Amino acid sequence: MKAGEKRNGVSLGVFSRWCGEFSFIIVFVLIFMVYALTSNGLTWSGTMNIFRHSAVVGIIGLGMGLVCMTGEIDLSVGSMLALNSGLSVIVFNITDHILVTLLFALLFGAACGLINGLLVGYVKMPAFIVTLATMLIFRSFAQYICQHIDKALAGGGSSVYRMIKELSSYQPFYGLGNGKIFTVPIVGLILILMTALFVYITTSTKYGKKVYAVGSNAKGA
Repeated sequence: MKAGEKRNGVSLGVFSRWCGEFSFIIVFVLIFMVYALTSNGLTWSGTMNIFRHSAVVGIIGLGMGLVCMTGEIDLSVGSMLALNSGLSVIVFNITDHILVTLLFALLFGAACGLINGLLVGYVKMPAFIVTLATMLIFRSFAQYICQHIDKALAGGGSSVYRMIKELSSYQPFYGLGNGKIFTVPIVGLILILMTALFVYITTSTKYGKKVYAVGSNAKGA
């Protein structure tokens, strides 16, 4: 084999490995290009609007990343978000207190995750089966509770949780979700900070190395 052919083979091998390792970047660029071509012109405000709406899913994806690194999966995160968010609206309508609502959201979300963790880690049920079941359970509870609460408060039966308080009572929290710093959404900046923290934890801490080890070989780890 000639030297030039060998170099070309090495270059192609390196390129193919790079594509396999960073395929998510290629997919992101392709999706962004399709958006730019199909929209009525690529604008900064439109891009930041997508960034804001994608931030919540991105933050959830970071937690999902830890689960996937261990070789497991969690199908219930979307339903868990719907149930937790809906019940948090009810808690705020009752208490009219942002901190109490945030504390409830954190504890309830942790409890839902703990249910999945106990069934998978201690009962030794397959994660796919457990989270598929809890996905349906959480989603059903979210819809059932919402319809009955809405019927009791407004005489309807909507599947949308409603804030019955005035906007002024939760303006700081509303501003956190819709506010911007130098035209960049606050929730987007939170996603960036969370991503940096996630990278640090998974690459520079003992916990992160243990997660990788479990994903590679649970018995060996």
